[in-house]
Amino acid sequence: MLLKPASWARSIAWPLAVLLIGISSTAFLVSELAAENERTAREALTEVGEKSAAELQDRVQRYQYGLRGIRGAAITAGEFGLSREAFHRYSMSRDLAVEFPGARGMGFVRRVPPAQEAAFVKAAQLDGAPNFMVHAFRPHEGERYVIQYFEPEQTNSQAIGLDIASESRRRQAADAAMRAGVAQLSAPITLVQADGAINQSFLLLLPIYRTEVTPPTEAERVAAGYGWSYAALSMAEVLGNMN
Repeated sequence: MLLKPASWARSIAWPLAVLLIGISSTAFLVSELAAENERTAREALTEVGEKSAAELQDRVQRYQYGLRGIRGAAITAGEFGLSREAFHRYSMSRDLAVEFPGARGMGFVRRVPPAQEAAFVKAAQLDGAPNFMVHAFRPHEGERYVIQYFEPEQTNSQAIGLDIASESRRRQAADAAMRAGVAQLSAPITLVQADGAINQSFLLLLPIYRTEVTPPTEAERVAAGYGWSYAALSMAEVLGNMN
């Protein structure tokens, strides 16, 4: 039976703890798991039992497969070869609800230097999105990390064009993934397409490099990285149909 915590802290601690442990066991990087979170994770895993933990770990592995599929499509197309139509066709070949339960969708985030933002927006508008614009949580002077594609787009249109570098938790996860060369889970966030669920969602980001293999050093990874494949995960939906 699905556990129903009695408080806000419990409601976040339980799914976050199990998800973090699942990611750790599949060689994902979680860079900000503090000592208190570790203690909470151990207690939560004891409480929910091995069956629920194993089921959630399986889901984490599925998300990883999906992100690797998008990364493979991007690498095959080349840094500037992936189009909106091609991304849509790829997404239509997957059954999101069946393959990746709990994921609101999956997308592609591109690094955009500030000096190239205007040219990027123009190219994106010509790529089947005439109303495409970059929008942010707050102004900032650094690189933009822009959600260029996201599927299913119909139910997630608010996310298209969002500069995730303008919000600290999203930016930190993206930077950590790029530096380390592995998938990174963000701290709890509020999805722009689910603003009623405050801090009950996460992003899972996998870096994409210009090279076919992950560069060996951190400096090379940062230099060669041009984007991320990512999944938007709602904890309520991830856990909603678990036994």
